[in-house]
Amino acid sequence: MRKSFVQWWVLCVGLSFGAPASAVTLSTGMSPEAFAGDVVDCFVSNVNTAPITASVQMFALSGALLTPNYDGCSSGPIAPGVTCQVQVTPVSAGFMRCTVTASSSKVRANLQVYTTSNFVGSVPATK
Repeated sequence: MRKSFVQWWVLCVGLSFGAPASAVTLSTGMSPEAFAGDVVDCFVSNVNTAPITASVQMFALSGALLTPNYDGCSSGPIAPGVTCQVQVTPVSAGFMRCTVTASSSKVRANLQVYTTSNFVGSVPATK
């Protein structure tokens, strides 16, 4: 009797603390078409109350991994409330997407395309 009460109590106490935020992978759909010289950004926002880490990869329609010309997300933890950016400048026309792997599920991301003078469009990331 005593053993089952202790097991029950430990289970209740453990559940009252809740589960820790777990790692997550988010992906956007394909971007609006980007042309040579346009800018494609993947923005990652930490909506957690603690720092997180994030890895961002950008892909062409073919599935080829693109090399960013700027990566502001991999330099260290992303503080709460902060948004980092990874940027690719296409050398030819095409569609792109980004994938974010973060240490917490409390992260949001989107892909945005810009010409030299206009905002073209935005694609949110989902699980």
